[in-house]
This record gives sequence, structure tokens and C-alpha cells, in this order.
Amino acid sequence: MNNYAYLLISVCLGAGAQVALKKGMQALGQISMATLVPNLGSIFFNPYIIGGMVLYGASLMVWLIVLSRMELSRAYPFVSLGYMITFACGIVLLDEKMSYYKIFGLIFIVTGILIMSRGEIAA
Repeated sequence: MNNYAYLLISVCLGAGAQVALKKGMQALGQISMATLVPNLGSIFFNPYIIGGMVLYGASLMVWLIVLSRMELSRAYPFVSLGYMITFACGIVLLDEKMSYYKIFGLIFIVTGILIMSRGEIAA
């Protein structure tokens, strides 16, 4: 499999983990530092939270494959694609609102990724 395919899989799994964790916390409602510990049982037995942790674990395993094959300075900027994926998932799956500021920020992120993905400077 192509290195960038592994990279994309890792990023998608990480974004999926974020969406699952958010869904789990929506089901539990707002918590604070004072109410975190008393709610640990509810948090860790929530199916969405469990799913999010599994997705993060899978993302980590694939990320280790990426790190074994690519330079960190080339691979890590692509993690920013997770912002774009979670933005889209937030709108579609979590009914979050879109704004021009968010879109403008995403354009900057994608531009940065494109610039970073170009070849290296010959020394």
C-alpha cells in the first residue's frame, strides 16, 4: 500500500475517533473538572466513547506504519487534514454550524499541506 494511503487512513481514523467521542459526550451532557471523576463510569462505559478509543488505537497502529516509512517532517503536516474531515463530519453528523471563518481557516490549512507536500530543497 502507498505511504500516503496509510497516512490518510490514520488521519481518517483519528477524525472518526473525535466524532465518536463528541457523540458520547453529547449523550452525557456538559461536565466540569469537579464532575469529571464522579462521571468516569458513565464516560468509560459509553459505547461512543469506547468506539472513539478503539478508533484512536487503530489510528495509532497505522500511524506507526507511517512513521516507519516516511520522514516525520513530511508526514506530520498531513495530520492537519483531520481538521477538514472533522469539520465536514461535524456539519453532517453533529449538526454543527459552518462559518466563513472556519472555511477560510481550512483553506489556509490545505494550502499549507500542499506546500509542505512538495519536493525537498536540494542542498
